[in-house]
Amino acid sequence: MLHEHVYDDAGRMVETLVHTEPEWDTDEVDLMIAAHLLEQETGPHGQPYSESVGKQANPDSPEHTHRYETDLPVTDWALRAQLEAAREFEQQLEEAGIDERERSLILRSTHFTVRRVEREPGT
Repeated sequence: MLHEHVYDDAGRMVETLVHTEPEWDTDEVDLMIAAHLLEQETGPHGQPYSESVGKQANPDSPEHTHRYETDLPVTDWALRAQLEAAREFEQQLEEAGIDERERSLILRSTHFTVRRVEREPGT
């Protein structure tokens, strides 16, 4: 931020102009737009929607050019901890006598943060 003082003929400061730099330059804006577009185009499986839903991906289509395979399943342990916490919380709400509709609202508006906790192997 740059401050520019403006003086009158008598040398008195009459105005201060404040010049600010943009928070993002054009290259950074372009990168953010590209990242957003890529995120929107990528399905939960990590593949581009335009490829995974097209005729070329449909094994029953005469235009079929490729297929998809999966690797061995993996467990997202952070997500599992989050889901277990949500299940326990839901049980507590049920035991507290909160009706199903209210429990649903509470659960849908509650975020369970996950943090990594270090421990020694074998303990």
